[in-house]
Amino acid sequence: MRSKTILIACTAALATVAGGVSLASASAEGVGGKTLTLISESTEIEQYVDNGEPGEGIGDVVFFQENLYDRTRGSKPVGHSEIMCFFIGDDSARCSGTFFLPEGKIEAGGAIHFQRVSRIPVLGGTSAYAGARGELTLTTIDEQRNRNVIRLLP
Repeated sequence: MRSKTILIACTAALATVAGGVSLASASAEGVGGKTLTLISESTEIEQYVDNGEPGEGIGDVVFFQENLYDRTRGSKPVGHSEIMCFFIGDDSARCSGTFFLPEGKIEAGGAIHFQRVSRIPVLGGTSAYAGARGELTLTTIDEQRNRNVIRLLP
């Protein structure tokens, strides 16, 4: 089902934004820049809204949550994400997501094309992530999981 594909792409794209230095694998990149890596995993919280013609298509919306993991720190989630995606074409959606972490929230969003690897901008954050900006690269692992690499700018 294509909504599952969107869910995977959007989840991956938005879930990576969730990591913090204490929560995810990180490495310095220049002055103040950081690279964060997290795995996002689908939960059972998902709602698909079919707007317009029956079946998946332009104008449909999917809402979902994911658990966020830093596999280097054990098997418990380090946070979660809440994501909403609007279908805007046969091979794309516009997604927006918030990542809830102990150190604050991170917001990311943009156009997702149904490819194994997608990139979207980091739009901002709160608390430890106030003023966050950068790029999120998500790679689909399988139907339930994505690898998210967030490059935060100084």
